[in-house]
Amino acid sequence: MKNKYGLITVLSLVMVFAVSTVTMAGFFDWLIGESNFKYYFPKKLKQSIEKEKEFLLVDIQPQEDFKKHHIQGAIGTSAYPVKSKQDKAKLDKILPQLKKSDNDIVIVCPRGGGGAERTYKYLSSQGIKEKRLYILENGQKGWPYNNLLAQRDYSEYPNSSFITGPTWLLNNLNNDNLLVLDARGKEAYDNGHIPGAVAVTWQQFCNMNGKPGDKKWGTVLSADKLAEKLSNIGVAKNKNIVVYAISPQGWGEEGRIVWMLRMAGIKNTKILDGGWSYWQKNNYPVSKQNVKTQSSDLKITELNKDWIINTNQIKILDSRSENEYQGATNFGEARGGHLPGAISLPYKNLLDQNGNLKSPQKLEKIFKEAGLRKGDQIASYCTGGIRSAYLTLVLRIMGYNKAENYDQSFYRWANLKELKLEN
Repeated sequence: MKNKYGLITVLSLVMVFAVSTVTMAGFFDWLIGESNFKYYFPKKLKQSIEKEKEFLLVDIQPQEDFKKHHIQGAIGTSAYPVKSKQDKAKLDKILPQLKKSDNDIVIVCPRGGGGAERTYKYLSSQGIKEKRLYILENGQKGWPYNNLLAQRDYSEYPNSSFITGPTWLLNNLNNDNLLVLDARGKEAYDNGHIPGAVAVTWQQFCNMNGKPGDKKWGTVLSADKLAEKLSNIGVAKNKNIVVYAISPQGWGEEGRIVWMLRMAGIKNTKILDGGWSYWQKNNYPVSKQNVKTQSSDLKITELNKDWIINTNQIKILDSRSENEYQGATNFGEARGGHLPGAISLPYKNLLDQNGNLKSPQKLEKIFKEAGLRKGDQIASYCTGGIRSAYLTLVLRIMGYNKAENYDQSFYRWANLKELKLEN
């Protein structure tokens, strides 16, 4: 009997040891990161790009993400998450291209996880040799070399002259003909800004005498006074000027300043897509050095009034939040409500969750649902003409060339008791 119990004990110990060994082995594999997949580290891929090594980049990011940011030379497939037959059919389209060479294939997905692994397995099942397949570690989200990102193609917008992206700006920071304006305010600027940027506020270029709602409060300075202010920060008509603020948390201050510069006849002025939020989140370079500007000799003979509301035959857009439209007075307005017949179109609806401008297709859908047509005379307003200037700029980007900004906006309208309001 003792021998029997002894045999059972020995067998039990062997089984426990075997299970423990397998479990510990699996744990050890997990601990050291072993898997059935091979990975390209970002640094290695960067070196391969710079040395012009031949390889293929297969990017499976969703189409919207690919348009916003992808590594130079990547083949866009929009196959993510590579689960359905439709997803895999998108990979099928590039199979002939992949099979033409024996070069390495690096798979880029949003984070280097399940989508990339499924792509790896699917390509292998379709006859691509596994020795050629790699996954970019941490995917597009973990890519730290922004200078190697492809520039977003803004030509898809009807008028792309009003907007540029962070890749272009990064590659031109050392250009003497570039002027970058930070419209977030001095405190935010001192905590970190785009290298070489000059701190400005929309208020320094406006009539700020009196209080919100007073006549002319918040309107652009006269041509001669505006020219003096802009000369002091180095604005010149031959410079490329890029303006940014904090998007989408801000009020669209960059739109207000570009609107003003265009009205002053300074044409090569653009907003930075995604603004400070996108720049900082994606680890673009940051500086805390105050920039000393060289004054220019800017002359402005007159302001282009085509950018300012001047007619009653218009469609009116309210770019404030929905609760302001319904009557909330969050910023000291004399009364609540909205202008008679105004259409609610909050300016933040034009931006995605990252603060980037939505695609032309999505913007056009928003504008059509608001009842707008390209030939319409459109006036936008907000509280003080800031958010509405941004909306006006986006309307112009989308080809609504008769869009104007009511720069005195709701502050002034609500302050004049004889003017009607709706709730």
